[in-house]
Amino acid sequence: MSDYNKILKKTKHVVCFIAAIIFLFESWLWEVLYPIVAKIIAWLPWEKLKAWIADRVQHLPASVCVFMFIIPVLAIFPIKILGVWLVSKHYIFSGIVVFFSAKLVGLGITAFLFETCKEKLLSLSWFLRLYNTMLKIKKWASAQVTPVIQEIRSIKGKIIGDRGRIILLLKKIRRNVLYRAKKL
Repeated sequence: MSDYNKILKKTKHVVCFIAAIIFLFESWLWEVLYPIVAKIIAWLPWEKLKAWIADRVQHLPASVCVFMFIIPVLAIFPIKILGVWLVSKHYIFSGIVVFFSAKLVGLGITAFLFETCKEKLLSLSWFLRLYNTMLKIKKWASAQVTPVIQEIRSIKGKIIGDRGRIILLLKKIRRNVLYRAKKL
């Protein structure tokens, strides 16, 4: 195997690994954000509006439910552009916060919409195939990342081993000192 092929193979492996991490991160955000958005929506005092939206979704055909996902994309896209613009104007922290806030809100709304329309969407054969493909990609991504995570945990365990006991002892001493200081 030539040096070029070796470099190409390693580059492909690194790119696939990064793609797997990004995919798993998005998937994790989806799973974390849906319950939060559901609680926020349940907390909102707009019972009539929520009932109206739920009723409308129930009466929509499955093919129209697909187009509902355009709503968060269109609503959040200008905010993401604002985040990129802020970064370009050297407001790095503000731009990153705006961009990722928009990303989280958009992902949360999309997750909520998906869970609301999931049954109807899965009745579409092409969507069911897409959904199953995404599940296979998630499984593949997990297989790519798991060995590295296990190695990191192993190294962390070796590093923390003895130091971990020392840190626990120092925390115990600190608690004792604080407890005695409160008694004075």
